[in-house]
Amino acid sequence: MKTPKTTIPSACPIYCVIEKLSKKWSLLILGTFMQGEKLRFSQVIQSLPKLNTRILSRRLSELEQEGLIVRTVTQTKPTAISYQITNKGKALQHVVERYADWVKAWGIASICKKCYAVPRADSRS
Repeated sequence: MKTPKTTIPSACPIYCVIEKLSKKWSLLILGTFMQGEKLRFSQVIQSLPKLNTRILSRRLSELEQEGLIVRTVTQTKPTAISYQITNKGKALQHVVERYADWVKAWGIASICKKCYAVPRADSRS
């Protein structure tokens, strides 16, 4: 006799968040915008030195599609493109900060070997 599948309704929102934001770099990129200022592509790259431009372009597009950032094109010569966090994106700040608190409280940060937000030891400036 088959047992019926049980669904956990409370897990669906968690799954949705994981699906949308678990891609490598997404939360770190979003974090660069948390101060609310407009940033250009090059400024985001400078704040995350291990991130390559192809991935940044893809993640910015995904974050824009999710409504977490907005892309603004200014018709100047040369054309200026900037990005800024939306209210929907800002609403995640509290969640991300609590996640970071949990990581620090349980000592997970001290055993993490990958910190993508700091330059490589062999990088040249």
